[in-house]
Amino acid sequence: MLDVPMFSEDYGRSGGGVEDDLLILRDIIVHSQTLIKDFDRYYLPDNAALVRFLQGHNPEKLAWLPLEHPCIAEDGSILDRDMSPIDFHRISGLKFELRAVGDDRIPWTEDDVVVR
Repeated sequence: MLDVPMFSEDYGRSGGGVEDDLLILRDIIVHSQTLIKDFDRYYLPDNAALVRFLQGHNPEKLAWLPLEHPCIAEDGSILDRDMSPIDFHRISGLKFELRAVGDDRIPWTEDDVVVR
């Protein structure tokens, strides 16, 4: 079984960084893919849809993310430690790119933090 950090304990903690948080999310997504049959067939078009899926709105009713956390917005999307939405870009059925805005606070620029 994969060693997946506890989201609620590790995500956004002091002393960590945005890349650490994105790595936690990536590992949670990879873990969910090993347990949810045919993960790649589920339509997860955006941040909030993926978060709902990872909160237990999936065929197996398995939850990796809590319903409430300081980094989960009211609209259900997950935020980085600076309270900006994380961009989830599905590259293929099982591969995601996770992107957080960098110091310039502008999405899709060279200083963004990106994890695949």
